[in-house]
Amino acid sequence: MNEIRSIDFSKKYKQLATKNEFMIFILTTLLSIIFLILTFVQSIWCLLLILPISIFWGVYSNYKKIQYVEEVDTGTKLFVYNKEWKKYKKQK
Repeated sequence: MNEIRSIDFSKKYKQLATKNEFMIFILTTLLSIIFLILTFVQSIWCLLLILPISIFWGVYSNYKKIQYVEEVDTGTKLFVYNKEWKKYKKQK
């Protein structure tokens, strides 16, 4: 299951998240909500705390090496190189 495979561009895939990615997503979402609440309660400067979270996700998405995907027709889950996944998304 941890083997990195090639994408068959004639098939359909959907992007999945690993457990770690999902936990990081939940944590950063909760932090963003807390910072938004603080913005309304305290001051507008708390809104700047959301900026590092946005930067983190942008950098993380661009520089990670592999992507977890599922083939839509068969339900096969596999890891593919992120560069190949970006090419696949541009094609579709």
